[in-house]
Amino acid sequence: DAVNLATGLAPRDVVAEAIAGGIGGEADATTKAAKLADIYASAGAVPQRFESTFFNGTNLVADDGTPSARVTARIDESTVISHGIQANDPAFTDLLRGLSMLASTDASEIDDPEAYRVWVGAAVEAVSAGVAGLIDTESRLGGQQKAVENVLQMQRDRHTLFNSQVLSLEGVGPLRGGDAPEPAANAA
Repeated sequence: DAVNLATGLAPRDVVAEAIAGGIGGEADATTKAAKLADIYASAGAVPQRFESTFFNGTNLVADDGTPSARVTARIDESTVISHGIQANDPAFTDLLRGLSMLASTDASEIDDPEAYRVWVGAAVEAVSAGVAGLIDTESRLGGQQKAVENVLQMQRDRHTLFNSQVLSLEGVGPLRGGDAPEPAANAA
């Protein structure tokens, strides 16, 4: 319901406008489902873009068309991981699009069976794609967490080794009078 100050639009109003008049026939359902897909994908030609109205974070693609950089972390000398999950990642936008399609219409009021099939099918496909994307994201995040855990364990092991070496060095007694090596004789 909150109006985004940058666009003057509220997400609810954007969805309501996209499906204004309800779902008519199959062509209407196809057109409205495609319009919502463009909105949630932040397609360039759509003024009610997800990234400008629904989302206030970093866009997936910069204004010059290059992908926006993700946050990276160097976890050891040779390993850098790219991380960060954003609400404008496709998994989230697909899920949100499908849910908004189901929440914004009463599917039982769609009289045309083909329109119903198209609309509900598009919504279910979007939700399914979103869930699959979230599972993939969760798997990737799990792999990154495992890599971080492995590096942390390796660093703990090194710390223990280095600490024991320091303790060994500190435990060596001082050199006594006769223990010092003799300086080399000056050759004349």
